[in-house]
Amino acid sequence: MNELKYDEELESAAKKEKHRCPYYEVQEVKENEMYSTLSASKMWYHPTATKVACIQYFCANVNSTEKLYIVDKGPGDVVRGELGSKCPSERTEGESGLCEVPSGSGMSKSILIVVLVTVSNFI
Repeated sequence: MNELKYDEELESAAKKEKHRCPYYEVQEVKENEMYSTLSASKMWYHPTATKVACIQYFCANVNSTEKLYIVDKGPGDVVRGELGSKCPSERTEGESGLCEVPSGSGMSKSILIVVLVTVSNFI
Protein backbone atom coordinates (compact mmCIF):
# COMPACT_ATOMS: atom_id res chain seq x y z
CA MET A 1 0.00 0.00 0.00
CA ASN A 2 1.26 3.44 -0.91
CA GLU A 3 1.54 6.62 1.07
CA LEU A 4 -0.92 9.10 -0.48
CA LYS A 5 0.16 12.57 -1.57
CA TYR A 6 -2.27 15.44 -2.15
CA ASP A 7 -2.32 16.19 -5.87
CA GLU A 8 -3.65 19.47 -7.26
CA GLU A 9 -3.76 18.09 -10.82
CA LEU A 10 -6.02 15.25 -9.63
CA GLU A 11 -8.18 17.84 -7.86
CA SER A 12 -8.49 19.90 -11.07
CA ALA A 13 -9.29 16.80 -13.13
CA ALA A 14 -11.92 15.67 -10.62
CA LYS A 15 -13.64 19.07 -10.72
CA LYS A 16 -14.11 18.65 -14.49
CA GLU A 17 -15.84 15.27 -14.14
CA LYS A 18 -19.54 14.63 -13.59
CA HIS A 19 -20.31 12.77 -10.34
CA ARG A 20 -23.42 10.80 -9.43
CA CYS A 21 -25.09 12.05 -6.25
CA PRO A 22 -25.71 10.91 -3.60
CA TYR A 23 -23.75 7.70 -3.34
CA TYR A 24 -22.28 5.85 -0.41
CA GLU A 25 -19.76 3.52 -1.96
CA VAL A 26 -16.67 4.14 -4.04
CA GLN A 27 -17.53 5.34 -7.52
CA GLU A 28 -15.33 4.97 -10.59
CA VAL A 29 -15.37 8.51 -11.96
CA LYS A 30 -13.15 7.92 -14.97
CA GLU A 31 -12.48 4.36 -16.11
CA ASN A 32 -9.17 3.05 -14.76
CA GLU A 33 -8.13 6.57 -13.71
CA MET A 34 -9.93 7.94 -10.65
CA TYR A 35 -12.41 7.00 -7.95
CA SER A 36 -14.47 9.10 -5.55
CA THR A 37 -16.54 8.63 -2.41
CA LEU A 38 -18.23 10.63 0.32
CA SER A 39 -16.28 8.72 2.99
CA ALA A 40 -12.52 9.14 3.38
CA SER A 41 -12.30 5.70 5.01
CA LYS A 42 -13.49 4.02 1.79
CA MET A 43 -10.36 5.28 0.04
CA TRP A 44 -8.27 2.74 1.90
CA TYR A 45 -9.77 0.04 -0.35
CA HIS A 46 -7.53 1.23 -3.20
CA PRO A 47 -4.05 0.00 -2.23
CA THR A 48 -2.51 0.98 -5.59
CA ALA A 49 -3.53 4.65 -5.20
CA THR A 50 -0.70 7.18 -4.88
CA LYS A 51 -2.59 10.49 -5.08
CA VAL A 52 -5.52 11.98 -3.16
CA ALA A 53 -7.63 15.11 -3.62
CA CYS A 54 -10.75 16.62 -2.08
CA ILE A 55 -13.41 18.64 -3.87
CA GLN A 56 -16.78 20.15 -3.10
CA TYR A 57 -19.49 19.17 -5.55
CA PHE A 58 -23.05 20.48 -5.83
CA CYS A 59 -25.57 17.64 -6.08
CA ALA A 60 -28.65 19.13 -7.73
CA ASN A 61 -30.88 16.13 -7.03
CA VAL A 62 -30.51 16.62 -3.26
CA ASN A 63 -29.82 20.37 -3.42
CA SER A 64 -26.66 19.97 -1.36
CA THR A 65 -22.94 20.57 -1.70
CA GLU A 66 -20.99 17.43 -0.80
CA LYS A 67 -17.32 16.88 0.00
CA LEU A 68 -15.86 14.17 -2.22
CA TYR A 69 -12.59 12.32 -1.70
CA ILE A 70 -10.76 11.38 -4.88
CA VAL A 71 -7.91 8.91 -5.43
CA ASP A 72 -6.11 7.83 -8.57
CA LYS A 73 -6.08 4.20 -9.66
CA GLY A 74 -2.33 4.07 -9.15
CA PRO A 75 0.18 2.00 -11.08
CA GLY A 76 -0.04 -1.78 -11.40
CA ASP A 77 -2.16 -4.36 -9.67
CA VAL A 78 -2.65 -5.14 -6.00
CA VAL A 79 0.44 -6.82 -4.55
CA ARG A 80 0.16 -9.11 -1.55
CA GLY A 81 2.84 -9.47 1.11
CA GLU A 82 4.31 -7.90 4.23
CA LEU A 83 4.02 -4.11 4.51
CA GLY A 84 6.67 -2.37 2.44
CA SER A 85 8.18 -5.63 1.19
CA LYS A 86 7.23 -5.17 -2.46
CA CYS A 87 7.40 -1.44 -3.11
CA PRO A 88 7.69 -0.33 -6.77
CA SER A 89 11.20 0.67 -7.85
CA GLU A 90 10.45 4.42 -7.54
CA ARG A 91 9.27 4.03 -3.92
CA THR A 92 10.87 2.78 -0.71
CA GLU A 93 9.47 1.40 2.53
CA GLY A 94 8.75 4.25 4.92
CA GLU A 95 8.69 4.22 8.72
CA SER A 96 4.94 3.53 8.59
CA GLY A 97 5.43 0.45 6.41
CA LEU A 98 3.80 2.21 3.46
CA CYS A 99 5.64 2.55 0.16
CA GLU A 100 6.64 6.19 -0.19
CA VAL A 101 8.47 8.46 -2.58
CA PRO A 102 12.02 8.99 -1.23
CA SER A 103 12.61 12.36 0.46
CA GLY A 104 13.77 15.08 -1.89
CA SER A 105 11.55 13.83 -4.73
CA GLY A 106 8.16 14.87 -3.37
CA MET A 107 6.49 16.73 -0.53
CA SER A 108 8.19 16.83 2.81
CA LYS A 109 6.60 15.05 5.76
CA SER A 110 5.65 18.37 7.34
CA ILE A 111 3.71 19.37 4.23
CA LEU A 112 2.08 15.94 4.16
CA ILE A 113 0.96 16.42 7.78
CA VAL A 114 -0.63 19.76 6.86
CA VAL A 115 -2.44 18.04 3.98
CA LEU A 116 -3.66 15.26 6.27
CA VAL A 117 -4.95 17.78 8.79
CA THR A 118 -6.71 19.65 5.98
CA VAL A 119 -8.23 16.42 4.66
CA SER A 120 -9.42 15.47 8.15
CA ASN A 121 -11.22 18.82 8.35
CA PHE A 122 -13.30 17.74 5.35
CA ILE A 123 -14.65 14.78 7.35
